[in-house]
Amino acid sequence: MRKSFFFKLILLIILFGVVIRGIFLYVLYKNEYENTMNRSENMIYLASEMAEQTLMIEDLGDFDFSDKVDDKLSEICVKCDITYLYAVELNDDGATLTYRAIGVGPNASKKYKEERHRGDVVYSDQLDDAMRSVYSKKDKFITEHYKNKFDDNLASYRYLDQKYNTSTNSYEEVSNPLIIGAEVSISTVMRNFIKRFMIYSIIIAAFSWAIIITVILIIRRRVSRPVRMISSRMDSFVSDRDKEFEPLPVKGSDEFATMSRSFNSMAVQIDEYISNIEEMTREMHTREAELSLAKNIQLGLLKPGRSSNEDVSVCAYMRTATEVGGDLYDYNFLDDGRIYIAIGDVSGKGITAALFMARAITLLHQFSDMGYSPSKLLTLF
Repeated sequence: MRKSFFFKLILLIILFGVVIRGIFLYVLYKNEYENTMNRSENMIYLASEMAEQTLMIEDLGDFDFSDKVDDKLSEICVKCDITYLYAVELNDDGATLTYRAIGVGPNASKKYKEERHRGDVVYSDQLDDAMRSVYSKKDKFITEHYKNKFDDNLASYRYLDQKYNTSTNSYEEVSNPLIIGAEVSISTVMRNFIKRFMIYSIIIAAFSWAIIITVILIIRRRVSRPVRMISSRMDSFVSDRDKEFEPLPVKGSDEFATMSRSFNSMAVQIDEYISNIEEMTREMHTREAELSLAKNIQLGLLKPGRSSNEDVSVCAYMRTATEVGGDLYDYNFLDDGRIYIAIGDVSGKGITAALFMARAITLLHQFSDMGYSPSKLLTLF
């Protein structure tokens, strides 16, 4: 099946729209992923700061905390949308950690909730270089991505070496600092990222399809419809000439308006040209008919081409240069036995010459019947 230009143009626009949308989604994916990770890092940084202030204020001495501290840390987890928030102390043996406070968010691992409580002592299998760097005060704050038996996490650490003295309303340093850890589950981050990305994708898809459909409708209205109208009028121009010509509408000054204007002008000129040809054809046929009639009349005025009596025979033949001309011949058998013969050519061609020729033949007949001699007859002419 032959595909129209408009159909091919629609496919090209859709293909172009899909490619542009794919590129845009790819860029959006990268930017949104980076923004999500940066947002998560900012949230765990903020959560660790809030935990630091809370722990300094709630310290009962030697970093001893009441049960409500865990609840406050859990509230911070909820506010900052993070998974784990805790404070640990490195024991003197260098191999174990003691949880001084711990808070969990709504997305915390069930296994983590079961195995981690305030006061628990665990082997420091997660005391990696980042945590050691913070604990040795090489870095005040550091972020890392690590995976343990509970989850795949993005974590931040900061050390806490001060407590707030309510009696003096001042901060005091302690010899054995704590490490505040704030962690967010990567799976939770990715779920949130995918959710936001899908929402953006749906919005972009709807917006892009709206643009594509709008462009198609505009092209259909501004391009396809005028082209089809012009093509239809061109196809039916000759076949529908018996109908009154309806000019194409001309709107604006674009290429289609120029094309429509040119077609209207061409159609009027062709119509006038055809009308002139038809008029000329009718006139020519009428003239030919009149000339044919005049020729028949002219030939009727002439004597027959062959005639004779007991003494002589006469044969005549005439062919004019045009349909009707001034050529003539005439002959007459006189009573005294003589024969009168006349041959002539009227100056000029056409009807005028033929009329003069008819008059000349009539006079020649009359003068010959009266017995005039050739010299007198020509003198009288």
